Amino acid sequence: MIQALIIIGESINDSVPSTHKLYEANDIAGLKELAKSQDAGGAAYIDVNVGNRPPEFLAEMVRQVQSVTRKPLSIDTPDPSMAEAALKAYDLQRAAGQAPVLNSISQLRSHMFELNRIMPFKPILLVTEREENGAGQPNHTPIRLMRRQTNARRGWQARDPRRIASSIRAFRPSAPIPEDSSSGL
Repeated sequence: MIQALIIIGESINDSVPSTHKLYEANDIAGLKELAKSQDAGGAAYIDVNVGNRPPEFLAEMVRQVQSVTRKPLSIDTPDPSMAEAALKAYDLQRAAGQAPVLNSISQLRSHMFELNRIMPFKPILLVTEREENGAGQPNHTPIRLMRRQTNARRGWQARDPRRIASSIRAFRPSAPIPEDSSSGL
């Protein structure tokens, strides 16, 4: 095993065809079985993504998944209202005091850091999109965007001194990312 590698079980994700069928059939028992199997398989976090369903449904799925695992969850949504509902439903004690991950914060959604007032969380920062001239654009310069996001989250860190666990999706550098005083990485 790679030291410091954190595995997030991604099976409870509406984008997975077999899981989508479970959601469409309202097979909550089947979804809970997925959570149990990921827990038993060694996942450190269990992802919960319900696709384009109401915030209340995501909140209920958080409660349902937490009823069968003590692992912390990865709340996976780009929608702030859904994230808010899920964070309100999250039971910190059930997760042995471990904060959830909030997956899908990008430069276009940096205001989601304000949801920390509801429940402290560990963000996953996406570098697949950026804001340019007031509009969302696909990202073509991941290192530049990572620097922007690092700057955006500094204010959040100033209010909450805990370290932020961040991960990069859709970007695998071919060489190590340089650490220097100007990038803040």
